[in-house]
Amino acid sequence: MKVSCLFLLLFLFVSGFSQDREGDGTLSYDPVKEQYVFVGPIGVEHFSYLPDFHNIFREHYEAYGPDMGLISEFAPRLRQSRVLVVMASWCPHTQVLLPRFFRILEEAGYPLEDVEMIGVNHLLDSEDDIDPVGTYGVEEVPLFIFYNRLGDEIGRIASPDGEESLEALMVEVFKL
Repeated sequence: MKVSCLFLLLFLFVSGFSQDREGDGTLSYDPVKEQYVFVGPIGVEHFSYLPDFHNIFREHYEAYGPDMGLISEFAPRLRQSRVLVVMASWCPHTQVLLPRFFRILEEAGYPLEDVEMIGVNHLLDSEDDIDPVGTYGVEEVPLFIFYNRLGDEIGRIASPDGEESLEALMVEVFKL
């Protein structure tokens, strides 16, 4: 676990120096937000394309101390599921909750490379063939959706307000 944490942090640090986004299609200029935002399918490796987002992610990831007691309650079921995240790089909730979520996944032993992420603009549009609103019922971000091995939705966490920790909400999703 510590090795993968160090690997992720090293990856995020080193990838922060890479700014080549030509032809990638993961960024789009959002005139309402007056900034580039992630759109469509993205991975952690794309975070370096937006240095401010990358730095905020790294800071929140490093600072978060997950509740290991709660994680132990859902970790086995989490590792047998599929995770989809609909996120918005411009959204303050996403900027705080996404790094915490990744830290929780890592502590639970979930392979971070298996996390599917879709970036959306201010209209909750991914600007590609994916329709997050129609396909996944996205009304707010971030949205964390969990599926079983058969592809059936187990549960979801939509833009939590902070009254309950992500770990506590995940316990609810994975309880039998």
